[in-house]
Amino acid sequence: MYNFSTIIIIIIVLIGIFLACRELMCWYYKINKIVSLMEEQNNLIKQQLGMTSNSNLLPTQFIPTHCVKLPNGTEVLGLRNKPDAKIESFIKIPNGTEVQHIDTGDDVIFKEIKAPWFFVRTKDDIRGWCFSGILEKI
Repeated sequence: MYNFSTIIIIIIVLIGIFLACRELMCWYYKINKIVSLMEEQNNLIKQQLGMTSNSNLLPTQFIPTHCVKLPNGTEVLGLRNKPDAKIESFIKIPNGTEVQHIDTGDDVIFKEIKAPWFFVRTKDDIRGWCFSGILEKI
């Protein structure tokens, strides 16, 4: 009936038709655009969390790198969603808390101390930005 080469040609033509129809369906339902928008959303979420491309994969195990050493009269350190002193802190952590340094932000001067912002996490997996000038390396 059909020889082997005819069957191979029919299969190749059918695969070509399938790929063309798939591309047409993806274009019609804008699947490619949806995927690119989702990737853009992921990048924006990472920016809002203060994560850079280097910090998108956080270590799974908590390994403390610094300890909170606040000046006299200060009892808690505020963690922020962004490395900005104008942003209100969302949680306060007490003096002596061990934190894990994950990422480094820009240098700032606070009470005559120049140091960068640190993106840290606590043992309880609370993550945020803080001024590194009051952290002591362990």
